[in-house]
Amino acid sequence: MSYIRNIFLISTLCFIISVNADDQLPLMTISASRTAVAVNESGSSVTIIDQQAIKQRQVSFVKDLLRDAPGTAISQNGGAGTFSQLRVRGAEANHTLVLIDGIEANDIALGSEFDFANLLSCGLESIEVLRGPQSSLWGSDALAGVVNIQSKKGSGPLHIESTFNGGRFDTRQNCTGINAGNNLHNFSLYGSYFENNGTNISEQGSEEDGYRNTTLNFNYGVNPSDHLSFKVFGRHTDSSVEIDGFAFDPITFTSTLVDADMNTDTIQNYFRFNSRLDTFNGLITHSTNISLTDTQNKNFTDGNKTSQTEGQKLKLDYQASLFHSTENTDHTFTLAFERERERFEQTGTASAFGDPNQRQKIYNSGYIAEYKTDIFDQWFVNASVRKDDNDEFKDRTTYRISTAYNPNYSNTSFHAAYGRAIKNPGFTERFGFTPDTFAGNPNLKPEKSTGWEAGISHAFSNKFELGATIFSEELEDEINGFFFDPDLGMLTAINLEGESDRKGLELSFFIQPLESLELTGSYTYIDSRQPDATGKTSEIRVPGNTASVNANYKFLSNKANLNLKINYVGDQFDNNFSVSPSVRESQHDYTLVNLAGEYRVNKWLTLQARIENLFDTEYQDVIGYETQGINAHIGIKLQNN
Repeated sequence: MSYIRNIFLISTLCFIISVNADDQLPLMTISASRTAVAVNESGSSVTIIDQQAIKQRQVSFVKDLLRDAPGTAISQNGGAGTFSQLRVRGAEANHTLVLIDGIEANDIALGSEFDFANLLSCGLESIEVLRGPQSSLWGSDALAGVVNIQSKKGSGPLHIESTFNGGRFDTRQNCTGINAGNNLHNFSLYGSYFENNGTNISEQGSEEDGYRNTTLNFNYGVNPSDHLSFKVFGRHTDSSVEIDGFAFDPITFTSTLVDADMNTDTIQNYFRFNSRLDTFNGLITHSTNISLTDTQNKNFTDGNKTSQTEGQKLKLDYQASLFHSTENTDHTFTLAFERERERFEQTGTASAFGDPNQRQKIYNSGYIAEYKTDIFDQWFVNASVRKDDNDEFKDRTTYRISTAYNPNYSNTSFHAAYGRAIKNPGFTERFGFTPDTFAGNPNLKPEKSTGWEAGISHAFSNKFELGATIFSEELEDEINGFFFDPDLGMLTAINLEGESDRKGLELSFFIQPLESLELTGSYTYIDSRQPDATGKTSEIRVPGNTASVNANYKFLSNKANLNLKINYVGDQFDNNFSVSPSVRESQHDYTLVNLAGEYRVNKWLTLQARIENLFDTEYQDVIGYETQGINAHIGIKLQNN
């Protein structure tokens, strides 16, 4: 912790720098509203990791970029490719909606959460992290926030690029893309491949657990006229990861992670078709989308398939927005309708404990209304309400109101938001049945969250900016998926009685002490607690303190770039099932340091190098699962311009 504290003290010394601000284009967010809005006009907390930051940090997986955003925590079950969860502001992993090019990517077959283990950074344009209850805009999965991921779009002359690199653990990686665009057509196509022999994720034995990933991503757009456009998005991922298994001792009733010949193969397919029509000279816009998320997870032991889960979400939505302006005020009215069908299928071997083979289906209709106003370009208000008509649960109404205020066009702005959100139980929680391990509970109720936030930011100049946000949320009927039912003799899911509390503080800064040097960073404090027999206890896998610092330095006439990325993760709790009864234990804090650099030899060739986990830190996000040590990579990037 002292190491991170020193970094912040050094950064603070830069606060004396003062330069004149330049006019800049506003940074836009497309997740904080049903229509695009400038970040400084949104009353919600949103962090955008742009294409330049993705390029400079050179990380292979999106999960490692998300560590840099305030209010986020990543937990991973081992090395590359192993199950990776994101928690936003102390919420559960299935409380955050993940959008990929506007497609809802949460995996129905994995408890309606998104496994970030298989999401590579190749071909991405930006990543938005929107925090706070967002169900009124985006539905059930957005109880704690939204992660919105955008792939690169084609523009300008034909551009071809390909990056090859390799490193420790026999890591081999390639990212190749092509894109172009004009006023009529635009397209991009990116393919990536990642493979390594891995490390041993178990504390015992020496077996290495490898991973491979092949991903193809494309998008195409056509604009027949100035008022009409069509877009098609698609993404396919085929991955396989070797994992270890638990050895169960029937005498002590304990489970220990040990070496095993096991692997999980995953197929992820995402597709979306969008049409947009502007009418009455842009006064009213109409948008129609058809999207499909289709996933398949196969589990193997000793080369034999033991189980399989499949999930599919088919969604149709229509949205109309009316734009109206007066001399000093802008208004936007939006109405939207969504209809979705979710299907879940599970296959496996029946036993004395039950038959896992099943098929389930559920339908949901959502009705959304949103109003935005801009008064004198100083005061911005956004209000939204949504009603969900679900064929399995009681109809629910969610809402959110947010405001941003920039008095007298100053460099100081304020924002605040208040909202209510829900999360419906997933198929796995309700019906998923793993013989000998977990039984579903079809009687679960939806979780309900109410929360608020308030913040302030100040730009001393375009070279120096600070921000602070406090937040508080209360969750009712939280689902505990690790409840041992003595009657069943196994784990199941239940709704907890009482309220879960989540509150905290988020700080962020941007400093540019030199034209060639930029410093960005954040600090988050979270106190997240859930009810238990003694009152309340800390939520698992939610560190109380996290911090990040990114320093980027350009030199040699901007031909060379050096990036230092530091992530601190404080103490957190996790369940230890290697003792009976299982106990909640504290996990020690750790700091990860990455160093990345590149040198552009000419317009066709760039040399790259990076070191992950520079100081070979030993740490665990999940008790019993060993993570990857120091890893060095070298590579080249080829491009036609």
